[in-house]
Amino acid sequence: MRKNSYKLYRIVSGVIISDNKILLVQNKDEYGNYLWSLPGGVVEDGESLEDALIREIYEEVGLKVKEKQLIYIHESFIPEHSAQILVTVFQVTINDGNPKPNDPDEEIVQVKWVLINDVQNYITHSAVASPLKRWLETRKSFYSLDNNLTWDYKESD
Repeated sequence: MRKNSYKLYRIVSGVIISDNKILLVQNKDEYGNYLWSLPGGVVEDGESLEDALIREIYEEVGLKVKEKQLIYIHESFIPEHSAQILVTVFQVTINDGNPKPNDPDEEIVQVKWVLINDVQNYITHSAVASPLKRWLETRKSFYSLDNNLTWDYKESD
């Protein structure tokens, strides 16, 4: 299935786990919704995935990446926006420090350690929640594809 008119968005995210907790960020989107997600963001033009991961983790949680390992890739096509989203997710080990937003875009509202078993109460959009849940349950790398994602994300807090 070829979608020539779709715009490609490359996203990188980090899974940071400590003491059976995962580090999440709460973003405020352009519509005023408060959304929980993994720390990460858009890969900029000319930027490698590694450089984007290091930059985004530092910007969103103020911590430096020590080690990283590719854990999954999730690709989605969103017909309503003529968009193709390619999310590359790494398990990240960070240097010691207290996480806090260091966000120049001022999109991050808060940073929070959440018990792994409670992640589904925070990250509710299936495009993010489903692949993360799959990895947390199996701890095996994978690629997944959603050919017809509906972006109906309406959440507030």
